[in-house]
Amino acid sequence: MPGIGERLRPGMPENWEQSGSEDVSEVVQRPEFQQALGTLSAAISTGQLAPLLQQFGLEGGIDNVEAFLRAVEEQVRREQQGGGSSGDQDNNEDRMQED
Repeated sequence: MPGIGERLRPGMPENWEQSGSEDVSEVVQRPEFQQALGTLSAAISTGQLAPLLQQFGLEGGIDNVEAFLRAVEEQVRREQQGGGSSGDQDNNEDRMQED
């Protein structure tokens, strides 16, 4: 199984080079990252992100950042396997029409 850096590489900006001066462990210790993580955590735990999570089909049991990331990972996995979230998209369109 590839290391975390290798697994994250496809989602990183093109100009980011892990083999350079920074690796993932250094990035996550930065104050800017910690602040963003705290903001995301607060938004999830207070329910502020609930409408957005629902819109993306990430409902149910997401009450912390780890659960959020696992749900996103699972949804991406389903989409890559062809299962997609077209049903969720259809449901979202139906909800939008009802509003």
